[in-house]
Amino acid sequence: MVSINDPFIHSVDMLVAALKREIEACSVDDELSALLCQHFLGERANQLGLTKFSTIDLEKWVDTNRSSLHEAPFLSVLGSLAFVEIRKGGSPSDKAGIAFRDGLTGLSARQKVFSVPNSWMLHPANVIGVGLGASVTDYIDPEQGRWWQEILQEGLRHDEIPLFSRFVYVYCLYLLNPSLVHELPAGLLPTNFENPTLAELAVSIWMVKRGILQTNIQGTADWLDQAQSHWLLRCLTEGTEPLSNFKAAIALDALTGYVFTRSQYPRLELVISLLSNFSAAMERWSSRWPVSDEYDVQSLLWFILRSAFDDAGYEDNLPKFGRSAHRFDIGLPQLGLLVEAKYVRDPRKDFQSIVEAIGKDSAQITTQSTYKEILVFIYDASRAAEQHDWAKKTIEKIARVRGCIIHSAPSSLKGPILPQRKLRRRSGKSSR
Repeated sequence: MVSINDPFIHSVDMLVAALKREIEACSVDDELSALLCQHFLGERANQLGLTKFSTIDLEKWVDTNRSSLHEAPFLSVLGSLAFVEIRKGGSPSDKAGIAFRDGLTGLSARQKVFSVPNSWMLHPANVIGVGLGASVTDYIDPEQGRWWQEILQEGLRHDEIPLFSRFVYVYCLYLLNPSLVHELPAGLLPTNFENPTLAELAVSIWMVKRGILQTNIQGTADWLDQAQSHWLLRCLTEGTEPLSNFKAAIALDALTGYVFTRSQYPRLELVISLLSNFSAAMERWSSRWPVSDEYDVQSLLWFILRSAFDDAGYEDNLPKFGRSAHRFDIGLPQLGLLVEAKYVRDPRKDFQSIVEAIGKDSAQITTQSTYKEILVFIYDASRAAEQHDWAKKTIEKIARVRGCIIHSAPSSLKGPILPQRKLRRRSGKSSR
């Protein structure tokens, strides 16, 4: 296990912190950059604690900015907002869809966009926003779709355009139709990892990892391993100052996606990732192996976490708080983290009991300096999924609780028999 005080670990933490500061700054000052940061980070934003992105009401935004939608920066925000609506499981309103179509008509009327020095097609954020909108709205007509495809393909033929912008054109083609990226200009993916900028190398890594780009020169896994290791080395030696606005989000995803997959790196995100995959790991769990109580859950968590953290400890006592003592389940000293295992048999009372117990645990850890935070893992043998949301939110409001992960028992195991409510038998007599 690498020590958390290792200079390399410290340097990586500084890189992560710098990129997070840049993202947090642009999430307040720039609508489009904030939306693109959320887009490129996806679920990793929550894992990294980046949850302060402003929420924008699509309908109100269209009403406020309708007169400006012929301008690419405004149309890009609208396209990004429409994409967010789709990602949430909804769909853009007629008002938003028609507004986007009309704005796209205005952009398509512009001639020779690649010969204009300050063209909107040379501003990657604008291109991505328009591309996101064009990929989700049903209101653009076939002619607009053809125009968008052709202008992106034209941009790829301009070798003088920066590589980052051309990667953006590829991504927008992929959003429009994944089959359009099968035939790309030769040599687009770098093989000399010192030539591209940090942002260009980061976005190429982001796209290869998602199957958007493929390399025919060598195996994709080999290319990724070399690209990521060179990219990290360059970040450590060059710094991340050039990675501004949404490019910082792409870089942060590339950095954490590479470093945080290595179990030797002691960090909270690895713990959360391992325990969040508990349900998937239980796919092959046999009914011959019952999970009957909290001790069984603790044993499972120990098996998972001890494989990645060789400083893990279990069932040790914390100093007394008043007259009460607490024996923790699993401790990870390098992270200052306690992992508490809980078991739900009767959801009508057990979830509330857990909330109260964690409140006491939160007070208990103030008696020492090794452990600063608690991660709560709940195994729900009753499979009362309707109780999970309120329990998770309530527990995560408790001081010093870093997170709460709840998983239901696998279907291969029979849940405990719950106490049945007694039903009053009707007497059959009518009351006056």
